[in-house]
Order: sequence, then structure tokens, then C-alpha cells
Amino acid sequence: MTIIADRYELDRYKLGPGGMGMVYGALDRVLARRVAVKLLRPPAGPDAETAVKRFRREARAVAGLNHPGVPALYDIGRQDGGEFADCPYLVMELVGGAPLSTLLDEHGRLPVGWAAALTAQACAVLDHAHGSGLVHRDLKPQNMMVTPDGALRVLDFGLAAIVAGDDSGRLTGTGQYPGTLAYIAPERFDAGCEPDPACDLYALGVILYEALSGANPFAANDIPAVIRAQLERVPPAIEDVPGELDRLARALLEKKPGDRPGSAAEVYRLLVPHLGTLSPLARDIRAGATPQRMYAAVLARTPGAAAAGAPAGAPLAAAVPRQDGPPAVTEAVSLGDLVRARRHADRLVREARYDEAARALGNPLPPAADTFGADHTAVVELRAHLADAQLRAGEYAAATETYGALAETTARRDGPEDPQALAHRFQEANCLALAGDRAEALDLLRGLLADETRWYGRTDERVRDLRRKIFLLEAAATDR
Repeated sequence: MTIIADRYELDRYKLGPGGMGMVYGALDRVLARRVAVKLLRPPAGPDAETAVKRFRREARAVAGLNHPGVPALYDIGRQDGGEFADCPYLVMELVGGAPLSTLLDEHGRLPVGWAAALTAQACAVLDHAHGSGLVHRDLKPQNMMVTPDGALRVLDFGLAAIVAGDDSGRLTGTGQYPGTLAYIAPERFDAGCEPDPACDLYALGVILYEALSGANPFAANDIPAVIRAQLERVPPAIEDVPGELDRLARALLEKKPGDRPGSAAEVYRLLVPHLGTLSPLARDIRAGATPQRMYAAVLARTPGAAAAGAPAGAPLAAAVPRQDGPPAVTEAVSLGDLVRARRHADRLVREARYDEAARALGNPLPPAADTFGADHTAVVELRAHLADAQLRAGEYAAATETYGALAETTARRDGPEDPQALAHRFQEANCLALAGDRAEALDLLRGLLADETRWYGRTDERVRDLRRKIFLLEAAATDR
């Protein structure tokens, strides 16, 4: 167990890499809430101080962006000892949901309304950031989190630069390009180019084009080819979308900054007419009224909302239907309490309210384990339902931890060859891959394959199926 600043208990697995370091989910022991902790391992040598300066600048940039589309910053410091000795850290709001990159991988082309809606929300964030003198410089689908309500949160202002241009805004060395190549504006490849809001608008255009067409317009097989595509390739028209939206996407991708739309606010106004009626997007964005949607619907009717681009007279969100709440959990629980918790969670799952289902299942678990023991059948079943709800909610790091603990419990109780223990081991690796750590996921799957081969033989269908799944993950990780 790793604890930062004697307060933040890190999860077993990383949430993924950030622009400046590693990101972990964590428990804030003081306030008993889930948070995200970003840790920087400064490089050795002369670049160490530069990296620390960037990290501190990220803290200042994020702290100054008071916007619902930007996660809140809670704390900053430097770890004294242990595995992360001398590592600077940020503690931030933990955002639930799925990265936009995951939605694009799963759906390919997004419906026109959703492509416009998510891009418009990004415009609202950029308009606020640019008005504060900041550009993002690493805008990409991996840095854009979509919550189950359909709200978009822009993450990782770690490469933000001061538009006014002091020394802190020019911390990259010669030949280094801040950001991700497939989304970098062509002018950024010129030495000495100052950061500018037009760079963010270009990246936004790549994202909009990708969401509408299902393909990145500058994809290529190697880094020189990507750079050449950014400098020379003119993306073709997008088929089967409104002409105005196609023209907007390609206008954002103009090679010269002056030929692009003038501001994020202008792009927002051009996107709003294409929102239409937004239907649920599979399991990623749920239907129905939520507290966040109710709040936003009222805000859309306030004076001046229509002038800002919201549809005039937008209807209020439908009242939230009354639901039977989960059973109250006391320090002592009965088996009946666990049954009721499962039934309540099953109803929430049928309504695609996966994060609420995970909370309904997680609340009674600690007292249940104390009362009946962690190995009790009813407790293990509740933990299995919790892992499934966490997976469906996109809480991959939490699901990885829950499945891993379940695998250990089941193997200890029923033997390592028990089919359920093996299934939990597979799901642990699956969630780890979904969380972005494909290398460690492959290590777990290869260990599982070795065990299943020893027990069942190479020709067993279960073993052959696992080998196929490992191959697919290797292919996805480009491990040819």
C-alpha cells in the first residue's frame, strides 16, 4: 500500500499516464472521498528542474480554471519518502466515465448530434481557458472524459502555456514537440512558434473530424509520415454529414492559423444548430433525468442563455421518477440486507445507472465482511456484482482491484482451478487493459494461459479461446 503525504492511499493500479506523469485513483483518508493523484518522476540530469517547473505550472493553470468542464484541483505537494520520494504530486477531482477515445474506438463514427455536442462542450472550456490566457497544447480524445450524463471534462492542462509568452511558456527543448503528433497544428513544427489559441482550435478540428468520420485525418505508420501529413495533407470531405458541419471541421484544419475560425466561442455557435435530439449512446451515456441535467436545463432558460447559443425555450428536464432507495446500512447487516442491496442494484443496472449500482453494492460490503467474513458466499457474490457494476460504469481501476481480490478469495476458498477463480483472473486482466495498462494485462493473461494449459491441455477449447483473446490484445498493443 502506497500513501502520499500521509493522507492519499493510492490504488493498486494506475489509471493511466498523464501529460506529465502517472495518474492513480486514491482514497483521501481525511475527507473519505475518492480522488485522482498525479505523480511526476522528474528525469535525471539537466531536464529535472524543467519538468518540475512544468508540473508546478500545471497546478497554477488548473487552479485558475474555475469551470465545470475542468476537474477541480484539491492539493499540491512533494512526497518526502518511499517509492515516490521527491516526486511532486497533484490531487484532483476524480472524474468518472470513459475517455472520448474509448467512445471513438467502440462506436467509430459518432452520431452527428453527439459529435457536435461533445465538441461544443470542449469549446466552452477552451473559451474560458483562452480568456484566462492559457492554451491547452495537448488536446486529444484521451484527454477528454465523457461522464454517464453526457458531460465532457477536459483533462491534463499539463502542457498549458502562457499566451503572453514568458520563459515558463517555452520549456521544451530543441526538436521536441509538446503535445501529441496527430493533433498538433502545422505551425507548431516551426522552431520558436509561440503557443496560440489557434493551435487548440486545430486539435479540436482533428477531434471533430475523427468523431464525424470515424478516422483520424492525419493517421500514418510512422512519426515522419504523421508530420508530413500534418504539413501537406488536405482532409477530404466527410460523407453523410450536414455540409455546414463538414465545412466547419475542415476550416478548423486549415494549415494557416489565420484561415481558421477566430475563437472557440465562434466554433461553439456554429456547432449548436447541429445538436438536435441526443439519444442514449449505448452504455456510455445513460438516458433519463439526472441532478446534473436538471440543473443544466434550468440554467439554459435563464436570461441571456439563448444569446450564448442555448436553444431558446429549452424544456426543463423531466422530473426524476421516484425510486425505492437502497436499504439503509447499519453497522450490523443481515443476509436479507444483502439480498435487498443486490435487487436494488440489479434494477439500477437494467436502467443503465451503473455508477449508482456500484455505490449501492459497495456500501453494505464492509459491515457484511465484518459480520459474515470476507469468504462467505453471500459476501463473495455481492463483491462479484460490485465488480461487474464497476466495469459497466467504466470504473476500470476499481474493477481491476475488485476482480483481483475476488480471484484470490475464490482460489483460496475453492481452489485455483475453480472456473470462477479463473474467470475473475481473466476479468482482472481485462479491466487492467481497459484502464490502459496493456503490458501488465498481457502479463496476467499469459500467466493465466500457462495455468489453464497445465490443467486442461493445449487443445482444450477454453485454452484456445484464451489464446485468441491474448492475440487480439497483442494486436491492439501493436505487438506484432
